[in-house]
Amino acid sequence: MLQDQLCLGIQVILLGGLIVRDFFQPQRNLYLIIICATLLVLVQGQAWWILNQFQDGTTTTISHLYQTIDIESAKLANLYVGLCVVVFAITYWLISKSCKAEEQLKLLSLPKQRFWQGSTWRTNITVSVWVIVLAGALIALLGGFQEVVDRPGASIGGQTFLLIMIGMGKLPLLRKLLIKRKVSKFEILLFCLTFFIVLLNSRFSAAFIIIQLTIVFNYCYKQISRRLLLGSFVVFFSIFIVYGLYRDNAILNVGSTANERYGALIDRFDNSESPLDWFYRTNVEGFAGLAGILTYEKASSAFAHDYGISNVALIIQLLPNSIRKDKNVLGEVGDLLDGLYPYLGGSVVPPGLEAAYAHFGVFGIILMGVILGYLAGYLHKIMLNPCKNRLQIALLSVQSFNLIRTMVRFALFFALGDLVVLNLYKLILKNSKSSKLKKFQP
Repeated sequence: MLQDQLCLGIQVILLGGLIVRDFFQPQRNLYLIIICATLLVLVQGQAWWILNQFQDGTTTTISHLYQTIDIESAKLANLYVGLCVVVFAITYWLISKSCKAEEQLKLLSLPKQRFWQGSTWRTNITVSVWVIVLAGALIALLGGFQEVVDRPGASIGGQTFLLIMIGMGKLPLLRKLLIKRKVSKFEILLFCLTFFIVLLNSRFSAAFIIIQLTIVFNYCYKQISRRLLLGSFVVFFSIFIVYGLYRDNAILNVGSTANERYGALIDRFDNSESPLDWFYRTNVEGFAGLAGILTYEKASSAFAHDYGISNVALIIQLLPNSIRKDKNVLGEVGDLLDGLYPYLGGSVVPPGLEAAYAHFGVFGIILMGVILGYLAGYLHKIMLNPCKNRLQIALLSVQSFNLIRTMVRFALFFALGDLVVLNLYKLILKNSKSSKLKKFQP
């Protein structure tokens, strides 16, 4: 196992070195830092955890959620991830060299855009009513507020659509940061309400809202200090570990009192399970998915790469749940497209590296490194350009991190959702303009 630990150590040093190097730059690349940190937590962290399961020398296979992983496939997955990281670093280095001229722009002020000069108070009232009504509909759909608190994270048809639409509540605050105007307490409160509602239903979606806020603040308002950047670790730790443990424990102990739930949580970790074990065993599949599909391929004689065709199921995914699941309408089409994916029943949420291998094999792993390296450099460059539509770019670009966690079609689905909500917000803002402002519209 020494060579496997060495390979993993090189990955950690390479990604960690990129973070440290950029951390002390005058103009920090937030995209590079977040992509590297996401890889370290979701992929390299779980690789370390899985390889440790084989340390006793007698264990040859382990079970992770719905998949089986053998030691040879875990070692091979580690090598493939190492290849991806090296390609990522090389691609980023090449892209960053071509972007040095753009970096001289630094954090220039965004030119005044007539579009963003709508009536703030009218827009805020409209958006707040929008969020409250949709939040009420979501809570009712889930069975009431008490049910949401007792069983956070429950999944039901129509929930995703409502969560995406509720996301409009984050836009008034982001717009103010974009145009460098004074932020009101109302906009902060609306943002917090939106974040809280989303958090009750999805930790990753809530984390993306925080990342979107961070990107807009850093590139459009003021560069985030190193101290605050380090402090952001506490925020994400609270979302994924602290709240994640509460959510998981609440589901396992429905109907129990707060003291009983707390006691059950303590008992869990007294029985040799740590929060780290819990996180990598039941929460993420960044590395486990790739090791699992390699194990499955070795045991299957019918394994065939789908060359990305299964992502066409995105078209079906955009339809309402009732239509999508109806066998008499498009249900069979959706099942057919999903069935093209060669590792059905493996990962709960197929992670990016697994999907890359399922689509194109080792070439897909290399392509993943190229895409992440390119996005890390390109998105940083384009967000430094005040002439670009930076709010839209900031909203959509968080899906570059989501590519590590899930399939391309799921990342595109949420990107399209944010795009729709942004354009609805633009429409509300446009209609709230005063007559004085309308005179100057072309």
